[in-house]
Amino acid sequence: MYKIRQKTLKKVMTVSAITVAVASGLTGYVWYENQRPPLLEIYIFTLKSGQAIFLRTPSDKRILIDGGTNSEIIRQISSILPFYTRRIDKIIVTKPDSRHVSGLIDVLGRYSVEEAILPAINLEDLSLSTTTDQVYKTFTSLIENNSVPVKKVIAGDSLVLDSGFITDKIKYSSPSGTSSVGMDILFPMSASSTFVYSRASGPELVTRISYGSTSVLLAGSVTPKIQKYIVKSSGAGMDIQNDVGDLKSDILVIYQNATSSNIPAIFMGAVKPTYIVYSKKPDPLARIPEENRFNIRDTGGVKIVSDGRDMKISRL
Repeated sequence: MYKIRQKTLKKVMTVSAITVAVASGLTGYVWYENQRPPLLEIYIFTLKSGQAIFLRTPSDKRILIDGGTNSEIIRQISSILPFYTRRIDKIIVTKPDSRHVSGLIDVLGRYSVEEAILPAINLEDLSLSTTTDQVYKTFTSLIENNSVPVKKVIAGDSLVLDSGFITDKIKYSSPSGTSSVGMDILFPMSASSTFVYSRASGPELVTRISYGSTSVLLAGSVTPKIQKYIVKSSGAGMDIQNDVGDLKSDILVIYQNATSSNIPAIFMGAVKPTYIVYSKKPDPLARIPEENRFNIRDTGGVKIVSDGRDMKISRL
């Protein structure tokens, strides 16, 4: 009987010790998350198929841009967010097809999403396609069923992704000490613009994300024709009601071969990136130093961090 009691007591003590350790670890984890410095984090994932980018803002707004073709995106997000959370503030679709939205269907099933941001026009609107991608239809139906508010955007629109944080470290802050993370929509153009759409040069979202004096331009996989038009429009303000102005960005992210045939000199001259992130071969433009090139198909995904004054980029 004594031995049984001893074993029972030992078991209780072991369980208690484990419980205390887990509770302490969880408390420390939550504390660390709550003490995050006011940084903008941008994760560019390497997916087996499709693309996805995840933003975490200074006050912990979570924005997912595209979702790839399957549930792989869930694993990527889970590696970044605290395990106990199920919140994503915005999902942004750059192109209404299965390569960009299939994974978002899984995201909607697992996370609570506050808002969906979609291109204001598509190929069907432009009479360049007779049907909408079936996967995209499933995605939009799920958004509606989940009562997720939808915002449709077009070139000239500007979004505030985060404005609810305070820092005393950023010199450009307003007198109240607040700053913000913004997103300018550079493409697609309105159907009434002078841009001539085609199935190859369709209405894909191109955006520029800024935080303080730092910025990243997300060019997706748009054609040279679109890139040239973005430069023309931003410089002259011809088809953008609210001129987006300077395209200069610290980092250019583009999902294709980073060669002169795919990235016109006029576009590179306007963006003037210090770093380039791309996802296909062959070797990229020689004007970008080798140490500042990140081919995510070879090196894996990357993480971009900004404190509002400087941007750093590293492999995941």
